[in-house]
Amino acid sequence: MKIDIYEITSKPMSFVSVPAGADVTVAVPLDMELRPFRQGIDLDGARKPLALDTDEIKEQIARQGYALHAADISVAGGS
Repeated sequence: MKIDIYEITSKPMSFVSVPAGADVTVAVPLDMELRPFRQGIDLDGARKPLALDTDEIKEQIARQGYALHAADISVAGGS
């Protein structure tokens, strides 16, 4: 499954994903300002996208046509 990701401008590091090529203004029935972030991200490829829970995103899209999510990035330091 390929998706397009849009950033929610009022909530830093919060995103909406829809199936690639979908009209986000139709797919997402929520009143929020979105800006394109990344397009054509392959959730099923050999290299999993960084900071995305791909199973959760696919489940939300299957259920409601879009997924709401945040970036999950953590950095571990060595000693």
